[in-house]
Amino acid sequence: MQEKIPYIATYRLQMNKSFRFADILPIIPYIKKLGISHLYLSPIFKSRSGSEHGYDVCDPNIINPELGTIEELIEISEELQSNEIGILLDIVPNHMATDYENPFFRSILENGKMSPFAHFFDINWDEPESSPGVIILPVLGNTYGTVLDSEELKLEYSEDGFIIRYYEHKFPVDPTTYPLILNHYKDIPEVTNEFEIQRSFYEFEIELNTLGNETDVKNRYNKTQTLKNRFNEIYNTKLKFKETIDSILMYWNERAETSERRRLINELHFQQNYRLRYWKSGQKEINYRRFFNINHLIGVRVEDRDVFHETHKLILDLVKNGVVQGLRIDHIDGLLDPAGYLNELNRLVKEYMEPFIVVEKILGQDEALPEDWSIAGTTGYDFINEVGHIFIDSKGLEPLDELYRSFTGERRSFEDIARVSSLKIIRDLLSAELERLGKRLKKIASWDAKACDFSGEDLKDALISFTASLSVYRTYIRKGALHQQDRQYIDDAFQASLERIRNDKNMEEKINALTFVRNVLLQEDRVDLSDRDREEREEFAERYQQFTGPVMAKGHEDTALYRYARLLSLNEVGGNPGISSYFPERFHIYNQKKQRQHPFSMNTSSTHDTKRSGDIRARLHVFSEIPELLGEKIKYWTGLNESKKKKIDNRLVPAPFMEIFIYRTIMGSLPYNDDEFDSFRERIKLYMLKAAREAKLRTDWDDPDPYYEDQLISFVESLLNWEESAEFLQDLKDFVNRIAPAGALNSIGKNLLKITCPGISDIYQGNEIWDLSLVDPDNRRYVDYQKRLRMLNEIIEGEEKEPENLRRDILENFRDGRIKMYVIWKALQECKKYPDLFTKGDYIPLKVETENTIEVFSFMRIENNLAALVAIPRLVMKHIDNWTNLSISQNLHSGKVQMLEGYQHKKWLNVFTGEMQILSDQNLQISYESLFKGFPLALYISKF
Repeated sequence: MQEKIPYIATYRLQMNKSFRFADILPIIPYIKKLGISHLYLSPIFKSRSGSEHGYDVCDPNIINPELGTIEELIEISEELQSNEIGILLDIVPNHMATDYENPFFRSILENGKMSPFAHFFDINWDEPESSPGVIILPVLGNTYGTVLDSEELKLEYSEDGFIIRYYEHKFPVDPTTYPLILNHYKDIPEVTNEFEIQRSFYEFEIELNTLGNETDVKNRYNKTQTLKNRFNEIYNTKLKFKETIDSILMYWNERAETSERRRLINELHFQQNYRLRYWKSGQKEINYRRFFNINHLIGVRVEDRDVFHETHKLILDLVKNGVVQGLRIDHIDGLLDPAGYLNELNRLVKEYMEPFIVVEKILGQDEALPEDWSIAGTTGYDFINEVGHIFIDSKGLEPLDELYRSFTGERRSFEDIARVSSLKIIRDLLSAELERLGKRLKKIASWDAKACDFSGEDLKDALISFTASLSVYRTYIRKGALHQQDRQYIDDAFQASLERIRNDKNMEEKINALTFVRNVLLQEDRVDLSDRDREEREEFAERYQQFTGPVMAKGHEDTALYRYARLLSLNEVGGNPGISSYFPERFHIYNQKKQRQHPFSMNTSSTHDTKRSGDIRARLHVFSEIPELLGEKIKYWTGLNESKKKKIDNRLVPAPFMEIFIYRTIMGSLPYNDDEFDSFRERIKLYMLKAAREAKLRTDWDDPDPYYEDQLISFVESLLNWEESAEFLQDLKDFVNRIAPAGALNSIGKNLLKITCPGISDIYQGNEIWDLSLVDPDNRRYVDYQKRLRMLNEIIEGEEKEPENLRRDILENFRDGRIKMYVIWKALQECKKYPDLFTKGDYIPLKVETENTIEVFSFMRIENNLAALVAIPRLVMKHIDNWTNLSISQNLHSGKVQMLEGYQHKKWLNVFTGEMQILSDQNLQISYESLFKGFPLALYISKF
């Protein structure tokens, strides 16, 4: 078993052709100095050529050659381990790319159900009813007939055999249909009398016909490979044979009459194991499970034991050989049986390492992880949302509501917007999946005396209503197992659906259909069911649970969050932007529960998927403290920019909602450095185009409106042009400068909490200094590690020689980001010294007494003879007027933190100032002046 490297902090790296294995080696000294225990790598397996992220895996058993070689990976792992750093590896069990580079999928396209890999993917071979046994591929840029008439489909030959090419897409030709191609040697005058060529073609035709009659999958596969290899060998060694094949291809693609060329390629296409379709219409009849609504990512049947082991060979080898020390599971909600998958994975890896497995799981409000999951915890989206609320002033939410309503006219709650967004996703983007579920449900109903009269549409409507009312991404019902939490979520969705049909003219029929759906999902009314009925219901529940996650992800994350802009810092994955109140005590409860149940779950503030970086959210939090001032600014700016708006179909561009969204985006992400403004302008234009398409109100990805988009981007471009908008830009910049210190304090406070609260802290690449990035691809920009290393070395040197001057300098010049790096570095050093304290230590909330001064959040961590005391200021904007830097010593007044009994006489080391002091008086009270002496955050360590 590997020698364990204790988990302290992870550092996420986005691997792609621009940042390869070779680029890791130079940054290892920096990573070590910062205090990182594990590099957290994005997927490193063979993905689609040019992939920027690695989640479009083509072969999980090959290292992506664009990143480097397995030898390089091993070298990096060894170098990291010699520096006491491990690797946490991101793996993708749920889906793979529908790409020619994927050998498993290519085999299925070539051989259909006779491929030995036909069971690898979630394909419904019985659909469409008009063409059972084929895969629908929605890849064409226009209707099939138009593409055919335009002769955009070409026949080619490659070392893997004949292919049909459509631009960059390649589709293998089933070898049993090669005679359709080879028989056209008769149309080539120069070879009609070539006896050797005729004999070769005749022999191949006999073997190909025999191949078509082969019923044993394994034998057919072996014979196919042998036949193709021999064909390719002859093609490459016999010049006359090659010339003949090339002449046939030229006949198909160029020499034959136009109508004949179209007939030939059309006939060949309809003999294949797939049907090429227009991407818009084809996705409505697509017959494989996708990752969300992405056509080029197909669901993997990892619940099948053979598929699991085939797709995890390299992963397990990397674990077995000590190359990686932990695994991050992407999109766990996509799996048919997450608990079963995790149990099997744990069983296999525990022989070689103490399992450290975290899952990308988006938890709903108050949702708990399933108890039967063998994991360390989540990747930290729950922490993002819980910690963010600490910096929200609940008293400002209602005024923000009023401001938002008065400006936009929007009266709906976020919950209503999210539901409408989910309905759109179900009906538009996931209609094929809905149709399949509806047919399954109708089949189940047909065997039920009380449900057999329900129409397919009744059942489908009930499914839609139920799904749009579900408050979590999915439930986890397993065969023979139903957790109380899942029952509650389904009952809640049932009740919410009932509320919405109250007074409907067909209310009784709809209630009956909804009740039937509920009972099927909860596996009730099972007493008189046959084994067949019971199995059908269980399978339906499993498939339904794979459907709800994509609905929530696309409806909530990728639509609703772009349609609601009351306080954008709350618009995050797994978040609830519509909350009406929040109290710090909730974060204490969250941390105590986490310490008991998942102390090694991850704490993060930014990821590759967050809508905004942690630093942007920290700045936007400030709006909750100043809703009236924000309202004044919005009113002033809209007046200034009225002339820049245009009308399309009598509607303003941008609409009031989008205009307020733009202003808040610019305020949150405006860079500290003026030199970055030109690039910032271009980034915002690209971001707003993406945001408008995600909102799906006036334009979207599937049906973009170029004229609307041009007008929207023109407005943004004009806003960010100093010649056109100097008054607006100067006022906005002054306002951002006014809130920036409060935002900066929010951010460094959040990072201290990330490191010292229960859980393993995670830093997204480059985010150890200010990073005002928006959603991808903005957050995947180049990271200057040389700059960061210089900054860290200067901090370390300053700490050794003149610590007081260093602190004063980084507080006064907080805009350069060193203050954030300093806090992270100092806190991580303590975690490395006392790992058990910050992973196993008890979490004890401390009471705070605030009177006309800064609000404070405070707690202790206690483990044996060690204790840490942490305190951060919150809601600081109202104390900002006289600040020239981030020092808060003049704003502390009479606030106090209540020390725990028994710790009042201990000596405490102030980690940030290096001073040793007794903090509390005889009343167990710690004054704010004492707590924050010399630094605006408090981290104290005591050994006793």
